[in-house]
Amino acid sequence: MPTRPTKPPAPALLRQAAIMRAHGQAWEAVAKDVGLSVRTVQLWPQLHPRRWAKATTMAQTELTDEAVAESMRTLRRQLRSEDDKVGRDAAQKLLAYGTAVRKAKAAKPSVRRKPPGEFSRIAAYLEGLTDAECQALLGEPAGESEVPTAVEPAKPRRRRTAKSE
Repeated sequence: MPTRPTKPPAPALLRQAAIMRAHGQAWEAVAKDVGLSVRTVQLWPQLHPRRWAKATTMAQTELTDEAVAESMRTLRRQLRSEDDKVGRDAAQKLLAYGTAVRKAKAAKPSVRRKPPGEFSRIAAYLEGLTDAECQALLGEPAGESEVPTAVEPAKPRRRRTAKSE
């Protein structure tokens, strides 16, 4: 029984394999191209899941970007068609695509925020409780809390003047 490869693949080989798989190539073709056994390259997703996921995501993104660019080029060529219907259909598709892209960009949050940590979730939960719920949580009978439930307004201070001293 063959042993499992322990050495991670070189980043260039992993990227090349991910690109080929994104283009629909069989594992056999990938193995031949990178010069390794089919079994070895087939194990990469299981043995190196994070690296494989990153490489395949990048490859799929590049493939999608290429397809969009080719489609745009075709539609722009069709805009100049002698056939008015072909030009009109191309214009409608380009406008729909441009609108969808603008909406997607507008919907994206501009700042990535970390999800709230455990303490933030606890604080948010506690802030949502009523005074009675807080007292019940603390095991105190209602109305007998030693902790004030509201902040009393500060009493105005008298200014010291030369006369009062």
